Amino acid sequence: MMKCIKKLLLYVVLPFALGFCMDWNNWFSLIDTRVFVPLGAASSFYEKKKIVEQGDTACYFAVRDSIMHDYPLSGTYFYYSVIMSTVYDYVPANYDAYKAIADAERIIKKEKKGSPITSPVALFFLRRGAEKGDQKCLEALIQNK
Repeated sequence: MMKCIKKLLLYVVLPFALGFCMDWNNWFSLIDTRVFVPLGAASSFYEKKKIVEQGDTACYFAVRDSIMHDYPLSGTYFYYSVIMSTVYDYVPANYDAYKAIADAERIIKKEKKGSPITSPVALFFLRRGAEKGDQKCLEALIQNK
């Protein structure tokens, strides 16, 4: 029995271990291809998938708040706001879509007045939310006039 174990170690395990350790190219390629993702990115993928496929409002708020916290100067939650407001008819998402466009315009132009191309889109979401009774949209619409 002991002879069988020695042969197994000598002919199978040892060559494998030596080959693995001696092939330095594999070690360096593993180091080069290592990708660091933000904490919570894996769960964010499933939350984003639930937003797109099911219109999950809890996931929508989690993703929106996460994006607003991590990237406060970015309107990257616009995509999810549009999906929630148009496909799933979720009223509070209209204001989020408007805010994402307005914030992006302010960052790019550094002025209050929007561009003639994106302003109608932002106002579309604002009016749509106001028609459906969203208080934030109503306040922003009054302020915008």
